[in-house]
Amino acid sequence: MAKRTPTDPVAEYLSKIQRKLSSGIAREQTHRAALEDLLESLDPSIEAFNDPKHIEVGAPDFTIRRKGKVTDFPVGHIETKDVGEDLGKTEKSEQLKRYLGLPSLLLTDYLEFRWFTDGKLRLSARLGTLGSHNKLHLEPDAGINVQALLQEFLRHSMAEIVTPRDLAVRMAGTESATDSFLGPTSREFNSPAVSLYSPPLSSAVASLPYFIY
Repeated sequence: MAKRTPTDPVAEYLSKIQRKLSSGIAREQTHRAALEDLLESLDPSIEAFNDPKHIEVGAPDFTIRRKGKVTDFPVGHIETKDVGEDLGKTEKSEQLKRYLGLPSLLLTDYLEFRWFTDGKLRLSARLGTLGSHNKLHLEPDAGINVQALLQEFLRHSMAEIVTPRDLAVRMAGTESATDSFLGPTSREFNSPAVSLYSPPLSSAVASLPYFIY
């Protein structure tokens, strides 16, 4: 039996996006399955929930959780927009202003990815842009940069919870609720965050069979 070559997750993701775009009837929600598959392939320890129940700030399109953990806190949330939508404009919307209150938020149009922590932009990367006739124009090293960003986003998780107050903020959702739950506490803890999952970058990503149309 011939040895099967491992499939690169980013290349497979792009293939799915392009295939749906080529149909001419795709919309924002169409591509969520491809994104879910990509995230879970990059980190098998997480589970991506598409269209989860509402939370205090609204209804981000995805909640990402770590599997099998007693402290089942979200790894982060994701807000998706249609391919090619202006994320700069989206950032200024009232919706995003609410969502940026979340500890870890990923904003994406499926090609560009902007990761925010505590309301501030932490990393951004782009796979490419949408051209005429719904053809993707891919950028050099796109797979490497986006995969690295997504892996950082996915392993952020509980690594950032280092004090009792941090824990209560995750549980209560707001700083005022934290004070009523714990009472005023000191933030003099400086324990370093420890990554929970650090999958290696696929060596195949560096030589993705990208084609520019």
